[in-house]
Amino acid sequence: MYLTTLVDAHRLAPEEPWPAAIEDSWEAYLWTTSHGARRLNLDISKMAVSGASAGAKIAAVIAQKAARRPQPGASMRSQLLAVPITDNTACPCSNPTWKAFEFTAGLSAQKMLWYRQHYLPNKADWSHPEASPLLAPDEVFQRLPPAVIILAELDVLKHEGMEYAKKLETNGVPVKVTVMESMPHPFLAMDGVLEAGRKAITIMCDELIRVFE
Repeated sequence: MYLTTLVDAHRLAPEEPWPAAIEDSWEAYLWTTSHGARRLNLDISKMAVSGASAGAKIAAVIAQKAARRPQPGASMRSQLLAVPITDNTACPCSNPTWKAFEFTAGLSAQKMLWYRQHYLPNKADWSHPEASPLLAPDEVFQRLPPAVIILAELDVLKHEGMEYAKKLETNGVPVKVTVMESMPHPFLAMDGVLEAGRKAITIMCDELIRVFE
């Protein structure tokens, strides 16, 4: 099986804060659904979105936007979310894994808040569903494709990832969650030396094979 991977070069914060990355990724999705079949010989009836960390948040938002604004001939078969940010309102005072792993190496709560303040400088935007996809309404979740969610056990983001999976399940969406034991947030980038990183990549590749066959 041959798969085509498209990676959008979206604008980055702090120079271009939210929603710049979302806008660019959505435009890339629209271009793919409009021109991908003719220009790249793509089958847009077999599409998936994927990302890690902030990229997984973008992937989740694009899946939600695609559910709200279906494009002719396009079908989203899966969303592959690794260590996703799903709730940009979370903090140690309100989230159990933000508290439990507040000082964990790799991604501390303080560092996460520093990233957030650069990406979302206006606090009023933190609860917008395109900044916090966990907060999207149930009617959007009900239209989402099946999901594979990879989480790290020692990650401030673990709880919000579990909550995202729970909300998918509550709304009837098939979801497979894998928690990598004893792993910090950036384990996926260490796949050259960590078996857990290679396992996570294999899980996601196997899902693509399954949904595209």
